[in-house]
Amino acid sequence: MPASRHRALAGALGSLLLALGACHDQATGPDLAQGLTIRPLFAVAGSAGPAGVVEIATTRVVLARADGTVVLDSVVTVPPGATEITLEVEVVVSSDTEEFDLSLAFRDPSGSVVFTGGPVRVRPVAATDTGPVLVDVPTTYVGPGADAAAVQIIQRGAVVPFGGSLTLAAEALDAQGQPLANTPIVWSSLDPTVASVPDPAVGTVVAGTTEGTARIVATLLTGQADTLTISVVPTVAGADWIFHASGISNFDGVDRLNSGRFLELVDPVNRIIYPELANSRGDEEIVGLAYDPITNRVFATDRDCDLLSIDPATGTEVLVGNISGSDGFCGGPPNFAKGLAFEPGTGRLLAGPTPEFSDGNLYDIDPATAVSTVIGQVTTVGGVPLDGYNGFAFQPGTGVLYVVGHQTGDVLRDRYLMTVNVSTLTATPIALLPQTGVASITFTSDGTLYAVTGDGATVPETLWTVDLGTAAMTQVMPLGNGDDGEAIVAVPSQPVGSIWTTSGDGTAIATIDAAIGVGATVGPVGFSQTWAAAFDIDGTLYTLVNGFSGNAQLATVNLATGAATPIGQGLGFNMISLEFDAAGTLYGIGYADALLYQIDKTAGTATSIGSTGINSNMDLAFNSAGTLYATTNDQLWTVDVSTGASTPLGPVTGVCTGGQIMGIMFDAQDVLYATNYAASDASCLMTIDLTTLAATVVGLTGLQSPHGGDIRVAVD
Repeated sequence: MPASRHRALAGALGSLLLALGACHDQATGPDLAQGLTIRPLFAVAGSAGPAGVVEIATTRVVLARADGTVVLDSVVTVPPGATEITLEVEVVVSSDTEEFDLSLAFRDPSGSVVFTGGPVRVRPVAATDTGPVLVDVPTTYVGPGADAAAVQIIQRGAVVPFGGSLTLAAEALDAQGQPLANTPIVWSSLDPTVASVPDPAVGTVVAGTTEGTARIVATLLTGQADTLTISVVPTVAGADWIFHASGISNFDGVDRLNSGRFLELVDPVNRIIYPELANSRGDEEIVGLAYDPITNRVFATDRDCDLLSIDPATGTEVLVGNISGSDGFCGGPPNFAKGLAFEPGTGRLLAGPTPEFSDGNLYDIDPATAVSTVIGQVTTVGGVPLDGYNGFAFQPGTGVLYVVGHQTGDVLRDRYLMTVNVSTLTATPIALLPQTGVASITFTSDGTLYAVTGDGATVPETLWTVDLGTAAMTQVMPLGNGDDGEAIVAVPSQPVGSIWTTSGDGTAIATIDAAIGVGATVGPVGFSQTWAAAFDIDGTLYTLVNGFSGNAQLATVNLATGAATPIGQGLGFNMISLEFDAAGTLYGIGYADALLYQIDKTAGTATSIGSTGINSNMDLAFNSAGTLYATTNDQLWTVDVSTGASTPLGPVTGVCTGGQIMGIMFDAQDVLYATNYAASDASCLMTIDLTTLAATVVGLTGLQSPHGGDIRVAVD
């Protein structure tokens, strides 16, 4: 590798000071007190040491004469964070001009050699006031993946909002294009003023507040690199996200014969693709999706003609049943129901099969049993029967059904945007959809019609908007890593991993996008002094109304409107914090008496457990291990739920100015989020490092005085 590509490693292991107490071998000759400062040069900056992607535990130093005689062979331990290591030795030199060969070997904590350096020729000289001689030693990476031929970034979205973050993944590939496990990869940004990479070992990109593009580079320690350009854009609070079920016939290079799928969530306003849902993968490709606002579930049909009920927050699915008449690869109608949507008002789940397996009929599927009933065949206003569908979507407000339809006799099976009168079973074609492979359509609540292409993997998987009058399509963004398009449906953004909180100084319910920190008000609760928010395991949101009245009252919250419905006659004392454990047991801490209580969520009464010693507690949060955390005055505690005893963890540093932390909540990965109680121009969302208790700002919420909070992690 050319020397010009080497960079001196900054930070830990910056140099190795070899103090040579050298002796001349002639009795009359001078004693030489020499020293060498050995500076390892690494081909990729940020590659080694405690601050890099490869940890160095020891360094072996070998010094040999020109004839190969080893005069020094020593192993030096590298302390964490060390910038200089001193090794004192005594070497006999034959003359002032004798040269030695210096070699280095760097080992990781497991004892494996990960870098080698040298040999380089060095010559001791007499000690001077200028200090030891500086010797640069180029190094070569020899650890896992040293034989890699290339590196490839696996794209998970290329647009990041102001203040948001995006975690990228990359893999090293051998000469045959196969992944090489455990290969270190160094991440960097060529445009750090637009988006930075805080940790070179992790592909997390943090956007700034400057609109533009940033080049993110994944580099192997052997020099190969791949670059992805991302866009950083202003943030806009959107009402809906897109729930996307992708076909993966060749996902990760594995041929699954069109029978696999994964699930992901997309923010179409800010053009963000979120990571795959926790329970994303499945063996059967999903072909149709419909969102039921009553149950907050996504219903899906798959290639086996099964009807599934899916939690939009986690991807967890429940089999409702096999659609009536189906057997194996769909032996009876409605086969391959790609058209799927809930009818406003009636709540009927309407379905329409694709042309390959269709008689052109419209069906009504019972979402409780999967039993289907024929409604009738749809014909155009010109009398041409339809023979199949590739998507259903009801327009908000009007209730008009839009479909991607196929007309009988069309050998090309062109896909038209149409409207269908469900009462008369009459279709009105609007226009031929201009993009190939439209697989599904959905309306967001603002009336925007979206479509996904990629059906049959004939074109890249892409999200579009569709003009209702002309069927013209405008590209929004590429989708995920799949290659078979398939199905999309709009879901409210709030139930999908977002943070729920109170706002408006205890008068409203709001949500916060955990990825970018932007908040949105759901609606008024109808009460004052409402400062708690906690999800039960069934997805019901609870709060406390009239928290400072002397008789705080438990209440449930309508997720669509924010309205609170009180339970029972009240607790009989002040309380503003609530939290559920994984078993559905509800806890709270009294504001004035500092007692931990177990709360009966049916009766709305409280039973004391013991004193926490935490006065004026603001909020509570359980992590996945069942540890209860509490906060007040920017401090954190853990609380023993069996006794109430608390353990102080310390103060949180780096809290946003303008107000103290008064809301905490864990996500599914045990990341602790927090909000501060401040005006709308200062309230922010933060994450808290539980090791250092340092807060990192995610973004400004725009909410007035958010307080309390919870994340709906999973609903089974």
